Amino acid sequence: MNRFGLGLLALLLLLGGCGYHFAGRGGALPDDVRKIYVEPFANRTGKPLLDTLMTSRLSEELARMGSLRLWARPQGADALLSGSVLEYSARPLSYDSADDITEYRSRMQIEAVLRLASNDRVLWKGQLTRNEDYASSADRMAQRDNETEAIERLVELMARDLYARMMDDF
Repeated sequence: MNRFGLGLLALLLLLGGCGYHFAGRGGALPDDVRKIYVEPFANRTGKPLLDTLMTSRLSEELARMGSLRLWARPQGADALLSGSVLEYSARPLSYDSADDITEYRSRMQIEAVLRLASNDRVLWKGQLTRNEDYASSADRMAQRDNETEAIERLVELMARDLYARMMDDF
């Protein structure tokens, strides 16, 4: 065997023995957890529909990743995922020379808990916070659209982060 082959073999053995794993494929969940029910998220903010957006996007992420089967109701599910949107804000981030706002920063914070359906034991619990910047506009409709797009990006990224953290047990 040449040096390259020996080096590759050594690397594979090292990675296999050090607990390395690909993101989203960690050991946070027991092997018998295959079906998950996502409870509708609560909205603790003054911004409407964040709960619906988060619940929907998280369900899509779970279905897309395919390591867990999305279950339509709590009965029959192995695990229950619940959560809340704790905070949402949109604040000015930068100004131009005339002191007009040129950019905003949206901030969202959520919390989530994953429990075993059989005994309510907590498998994972955590909070996530993310920011997303977006351009300001003098046109009110364009401004609203910019904020809506920022919220959609926040929700998508938070759903991905939440999935990865649940699966990797961070």
